[in-house]
Amino acid sequence: MPLWIYDGQHREGGIEQLRERQVLAGDFPVPLSLTLGLDTTSEMKEFYEVNTNAVSVKTDLAWQLLTKMAEDDPDLQELLAANDKDWITRGHSVVRALEKLDGPWSGPFQEANQRKRKGDGRTMPMPQFIRSLKPVLDMPLLKRADAETIASIINAYWIGISRVLPEPFEQDPSDFVIQKGQGTVALHRVLPQVIEVIRARGRRLGEPEPYAEVMEDLPTLSGEAIGGDGESVTRTGAEFWRVGSVASGFSGDAGRRRLGLLIQTNALWAAPRSAATGQRNGAHTHRARSTVSVSRRLPVLR
Repeated sequence: MPLWIYDGQHREGGIEQLRERQVLAGDFPVPLSLTLGLDTTSEMKEFYEVNTNAVSVKTDLAWQLLTKMAEDDPDLQELLAANDKDWITRGHSVVRALEKLDGPWSGPFQEANQRKRKGDGRTMPMPQFIRSLKPVLDMPLLKRADAETIASIINAYWIGISRVLPEPFEQDPSDFVIQKGQGTVALHRVLPQVIEVIRARGRRLGEPEPYAEVMEDLPTLSGEAIGGDGESVTRTGAEFWRVGSVASGFSGDAGRRRLGLLIQTNALWAAPRSAATGQRNGAHTHRARSTVSVSRRLPVLR
């Protein structure tokens, strides 16, 4: 009995190419839907319906399933690693381990098929957080580390940040962007350098205090925004991170890269203080400590 494909030709062609290259060996299950007795007009209507109203699988649900499959399939693990995609499954495992720890990330993740509700404390979609971890997961130091070890490092880092900048963590986190896309992506871009500074000092990576010391200048970040009265106002400390304030202006990948660079160059110091004088030692003593002024034409929520 002949069969006609009226939707999915590209997928069928891709499977054929994989078979020709012997990438797919043996039986490979392919889900499909069969329709019987449809005329040409009915086939067109079916094609339109499927391609107009179909709902794609959410990224976090797909990644969750991929992680589960990889746990039981060493060949899939190797395939993901060979294509530099193992950070997806590793990141998902890290998030699960991070949720079990007592820290800032024990509850803010918005999971698959979970509606965001005002005041629920869920500030971060899980796929976005997993993507933000890629610079950390790609570090040679952590390439072979287990999920629990990486989660303990990330947790210590964020606890350290909460010690030098407590307000966004003590108040409603949804009122600030430090645990949303802007802050999380930018701060995770900086984390590999922070880790190297802490290692150079001979400190432990699983303890918050070294991170608090390295990030102690984070509250000095400042920038200008336009207040409700139309006047330019300077925002610093926690107000820099408030929704609608300066940090909110660093949107998109390019903006988050700039924010990460801003943190790295103005709030991250590699040289330790002298115990006797409190002054900075090392290669960075020639740099004057200063705040940064970043103008963003944004309304400021009062």
